[in-house]
Amino acid sequence: MTTNEIEVEQHELLPPHDFRSAMSRLAHSVTVVTSRTATDTACGLTCSAFMSVSAEPPLVAVGVHARSRSLDAIRETGVFCVNVLAPSHESVALVFASAADDRFTSIAWHPSPTTGAPILSQVIIAYFDCELTETVPAGDHVVAFGRVRDVAIVSETPPLIHCQREFGSWSKVDSMVLESKRKDA
Repeated sequence: MTTNEIEVEQHELLPPHDFRSAMSRLAHSVTVVTSRTATDTACGLTCSAFMSVSAEPPLVAVGVHARSRSLDAIRETGVFCVNVLAPSHESVALVFASAADDRFTSIAWHPSPTTGAPILSQVIIAYFDCELTETVPAGDHVVAFGRVRDVAIVSETPPLIHCQREFGSWSKVDSMVLESKRKDA
């Protein structure tokens, strides 16, 4: 590689802070992805990278840091559950985002009857219980794809939202206000 190629390559690298700062402007639901180890120990992590992939068959994807212990469990057992947090449960998101060893001591949960992955039933509005179909390395993360085996809507409440590094809740924009703003423009 020539000196010029190295300079171009280094110039093309986007500073991680700039990327993270721009991505923080995107609002997303806060989820906790849970699994269990081969010895049936519950594990989990807060995850903002969750998406629907396909309706037929029902597939979802989550982004998990490549060094996550929960990723090891997901690969080991082949199951995970995406728990969509309800508003006012920021503390749960923070616990599962921490390095704490036992994140389940102060939270009620039960194993899914379908996969056995933990369901955080008292702090969620919905869950997606999945069997792992594939993992794909993606930079410092791994994208885990799962076939949804069970889903439940626990509450009609909108989810806990994270945007600009802060928690919040979603509210519907009043269509009358939007219409009057369009007329004024």
